Amino acid sequence: MKKAISDLMMRQLEQVSTMFFNQMDFINYTRRYLMFKVENDTIWLTRGDTAEFRPIIEGYEAQEGDKVVFSMKKALNDDEPILKMEVEVGENIAFTRDSTAKLPSGSYLYDLKINTVGGDTSTFVNGETLYLLGDVDNERD
Repeated sequence: MKKAISDLMMRQLEQVSTMFFNQMDFINYTRRYLMFKVENDTIWLTRGDTAEFRPIIEGYEAQEGDKVVFSMKKALNDDEPILKMEVEVGENIAFTRDSTAKLPSGSYLYDLKINTVGGDTSTFVNGETLYLLGDVDNERD
C-alpha cells in the first residue's frame, strides 16, 4: 500500500515538474544544465556562477553618460538592496562569482532603472523575480 502511494506521489510530482518546465519552455537539456536564463524579465541564476545580460530599453535613445542600475532585494520592503550594479547604457549587467556566492538560494525581486545624464530616473523593469538556485558544491571561498 505504501509503495503504491509513494509511486502515485512520484508520478504526480513528475507531472507537475514536467508541466512547470513545459510552461517555462525548458527542454530536457536546459533543465539538466541550467545555469543562467532570462525569460519574460524573470532571471534564473545559480549562485556563485558568472553570467551577464544586456538590458534593452525600447523606445529610448540613450545619451552618453546615461546609466542602468540593477537593484536586488529579498523583499520589496527591505531598506537596502543586497546587490546593486550600475553600468553605462548599452553595457552588460554582469554577475560575478562574489556577487551571489554567499547569498542564500531562493527568490528575490529586482528592478532596472535608467539614470539619465540630465538627472531623470525611470524604472523600466519593476519588481520582477530573480531565482537564485542553490548548488551542490557550495565551495565559495
